[in-house]
Amino acid sequence: MMLTRTRSTSVDGRMRFMSADKETRPTSFPKDVASCHAMLQGVLNTLAEKDQRIGQLEELVEKLIQERYVRKSERYDPDQRALFTLEDDNDAPVAEPPHTEETGARPPRRPRGRRRLDPGARRVQRLHRLRDDQKHCPKCGAVLTITVVEGKLCWAYQPAEIFGIQHLLEKAFCNGCHEHVQVADQPPSMIDKGVADASLLAHVTTSKQGDHLPLYRYEEVSLRHGWWIPRSTQAGWLRQTALTAVLLYAWMAGRILRGKLIGADATGVPVLDPGAGQVRKGTIWTYCGQQEVCPYVLYDYWPTGEGEAPRRFLQGYEGYLQADAASVFDQLYIQGPILEVACGAHMRRYFYKARHAAPLAAHRALGYFRQLYLLERELRDAPEAERRTERRRRALPLLEEFRSWLDELAPTVIPKTELATAVGYALRQWEALLRYCDEGWLIIDNTRSERALRPIAIGRNNWMFFGNDSGGHTGAILYSLVASAKANRVHPYHYLKDVYERLPKVREHASLLPLLRDACAEVRLPDETRPKLAALRSSLDCLRLLKDYPYPLIEFMRDDSRFDQVVVEELTALLPNHWHDAHPECHLEINRKKRLVGEAA
Repeated sequence: MMLTRTRSTSVDGRMRFMSADKETRPTSFPKDVASCHAMLQGVLNTLAEKDQRIGQLEELVEKLIQERYVRKSERYDPDQRALFTLEDDNDAPVAEPPHTEETGARPPRRPRGRRRLDPGARRVQRLHRLRDDQKHCPKCGAVLTITVVEGKLCWAYQPAEIFGIQHLLEKAFCNGCHEHVQVADQPPSMIDKGVADASLLAHVTTSKQGDHLPLYRYEEVSLRHGWWIPRSTQAGWLRQTALTAVLLYAWMAGRILRGKLIGADATGVPVLDPGAGQVRKGTIWTYCGQQEVCPYVLYDYWPTGEGEAPRRFLQGYEGYLQADAASVFDQLYIQGPILEVACGAHMRRYFYKARHAAPLAAHRALGYFRQLYLLERELRDAPEAERRTERRRRALPLLEEFRSWLDELAPTVIPKTELATAVGYALRQWEALLRYCDEGWLIIDNTRSERALRPIAIGRNNWMFFGNDSGGHTGAILYSLVASAKANRVHPYHYLKDVYERLPKVREHASLLPLLRDACAEVRLPDETRPKLAALRSSLDCLRLLKDYPYPLIEFMRDDSRFDQVVVEELTALLPNHWHDAHPECHLEINRKKRLVGEAA
């Protein structure tokens, strides 16, 4: 259809353009019936195209309104089941248990009123005395007997304190020959010849990576509390801390790669690019290990948004990979022995976005997903064998019914709409979605990896960018330690403090230097050259290189037989789940719904 523009002169003399559709305004009509039918068919086709375009634009406007003004929660409203017809409630694969007094399944009430102070917290007593005119009886004038009663209990706060630790070394000398002198060795530290104790490094790491506090803000906090730690000093501390921490980082990565299931996801981060006049986009990849075997959260920084990072990290991995349908993973599924497991939550999200434009179809799909997730909730604490059996008996028939409905719906949806996108995604990922029913230890979605990226997203809004690629690797290493501690319900500060005290001893173990040099020999620098091994004379020299190029060290860490048994035992003891078992007093779990913190949560 050709649109022409005609000019008209307005009252004020300015030229205005008007659109005219010459094809839709014919000057004459054909005389024969066949030509009239052809013309009417063309008009109907044009109207259908316009209706489809109008529907797409209305859906786009509704989507923008929802993103701008409506809450982002993806909750399912059970009342929406009335919009469509599923199987009879008695035949449903999973039904929510009724909350009756006989079964005692009534949900616990949320505590009300003021929270009580922890019984173990320190208390300071302040005695408020009577005035002299209050010590006599106003009726008879006798002196009153004074006793003490408890008043209100207030919460108080005392600012943190930085103090100095003066290390004293025993020094012995020979009284016989007066030639031999022996001085006690100082324990190695995270920063060679550094002044920051492990406790202070743990505090700065927790503030930056755990509480998302930018270094310039902590600089103001330190100055307000009576000391001053410049942001440049803090940045140097974190960078040098990551040099030794890469040992535990690579050890956790090796445990994840030895597991049978890995969840992966990624998000972009801004990185300064001096001379370019603007920031460039780097990528933080997250890899979550199998919860029952290696419950660790690992972050990996890559300077670009390309898919080279997962190919390098997952090289040699054999098992299941659960991720979204990003194209960067397709080559892994084709080349290597990696099986794809789709994310049910990701698939469900597409239907949730289409619930306004196509409520009947979208809510029916959401109803299927609700039944699947109710089954998973019921089987949460079941053994793996029972979980696998129940999934095959109850989930697979529901999935087959869901697939039949999608096949019937697909030819009828309007292209380029939210519903068409949801249906197309579900059909493309269907085989990968069914795979979670193959084993009892597989999971239905990849939300754990999505939640693991939340600290990066929150921190990105505070510290804004990485200063360079080396800063990106530093952040990925330290974020991995903090996130893995939280994932295992470990207090991050106490965990990092102990790790920072014990890990330098592992770094200085005599058997570790040859292995670190071998790992450095496998590093490929950006200009495709090899590092000069002659310049790597100590473990710290090797770790300065491996911090930014950790893949060879991660590959070495997958094989315990390469390392001395003492190193293996020390690194294993520092893994968050093993450390939690040895330090139950440092358990930390925050339950905001029950208002409980600690073991009771």
